[in-house]
Amino acid sequence: MAWLHSVSDRDALRERLDQQLQYGDVGQVAFGAVGLWIVNVALVFTQFGFCVIYMIFMSNTLGNLLPASWPPAALTLLPLPVVMACALVRNVRALAPVSILADITTLLGFVAVLVYMLRGFSVAASANAVNWRTAAVFFGTVTASFEGIGTVIPIEASMSGMRHRYEPFLLAALTIVSAILGSFGAVGYLRYGEQTPQMITQILPPGEPLSECLDVLMVLGVLFTFPLQLFPVIQVVEQIVFFGGFQAVDPASLITEPSIESAAAAAAASATTLPNGAGINSLSSDRAVVDLGFGVESTPGTNAVAASSSGTGGSLLAWACERSLWSWLVWKQNLLRVLLALSTAVVAIVFRDYFSYWSSLVGAIGGAVLSYIMPPMIDLWLNHESQNIWSRTKNVAIVALGVVGGVIGVTVTIWQMIYPPAGDMAMTSMTS
Repeated sequence: MAWLHSVSDRDALRERLDQQLQYGDVGQVAFGAVGLWIVNVALVFTQFGFCVIYMIFMSNTLGNLLPASWPPAALTLLPLPVVMACALVRNVRALAPVSILADITTLLGFVAVLVYMLRGFSVAASANAVNWRTAAVFFGTVTASFEGIGTVIPIEASMSGMRHRYEPFLLAALTIVSAILGSFGAVGYLRYGEQTPQMITQILPPGEPLSECLDVLMVLGVLFTFPLQLFPVIQVVEQIVFFGGFQAVDPASLITEPSIESAAAAAAASATTLPNGAGINSLSSDRAVVDLGFGVESTPGTNAVAASSSGTGGSLLAWACERSLWSWLVWKQNLLRVLLALSTAVVAIVFRDYFSYWSSLVGAIGGAVLSYIMPPMIDLWLNHESQNIWSRTKNVAIVALGVVGGVIGVTVTIWQMIYPPAGDMAMTSMTS
């Protein structure tokens, strides 16, 4: 590639490629194209499912804040403009401030709801130590709580210069989140037993200022988290739609807006080194083909865009063509991102009354693959020579848990969606 004309250019490209590392890349290293396909399909389904869960939650929580005359579909579409705007963000690092706001608002909401549940706390008579009837749904729902599994590797890859600190940050985050979610779920079930609603915020008394403030906090927390969950879906779907299938790196992420100043500078530089501006032509040609990937065939050293031009005129013509192609690709990507955000709202409207069951399906199908099955299998395959018997046994046990739990979870969840148990709060709390 003629445009990689210096060591600094190659190093910069290598760094940008490294910053685009995804979960599927690791699966491809271990199992080739099959591993990439499995990870990316599971990733798209899981992250898309999480976004639908968020949409359902926001819709029902907004229903507590707004007049009852609002139709459910309108409540679901209400946060859509913000979601669509955030979907247009290209770099996951740009979502860091939004993610911090999401963490703060969600944590405040969790603490407030926990305090409310602990006031006058007593163990409900209907609370059971073990409830096998809902164990399969419970497995899927708990697995779905690993909702950030698809963003772990992209976030680490984006931490330029800070990646050595990522592991302790990740362990600390998992520990804190597990403690919060575990205590939250245990206290809620002990307090309300079989009457525990699928959305715990539904226990808040309607109309009270404190309850409304908590609902607002929870909606904001989920809304600010939504873009980060949609980002992996956008990456994978854009690769399929615009670049012909799963790829380790998103070529669109390497596109930078063509600059007329750089084109003119290249023309001036090449005019002093090569006759007839040949250096400019080959540079422009390679950039148009390599960066934009529209299937244009050219041979390094020739210009498919401005073959008959030379000097500054040829460079400016190449710049105009490249900028036109770049703008058209960006607009097509923007349209796809908006449609993906809209599709989450459509699915949320359909499954609005199946919140816990949809969560269980997402966890039992995609979450089990990404959290329980693929990581230990990748570890077994790539590090089998250095692993002892304990590590191998542990990995095999985790894979077995994911396979068995996922199959049973999907089967029982679908069965209960079709034939809901009597008095099932997963069906009554949303429609009441």
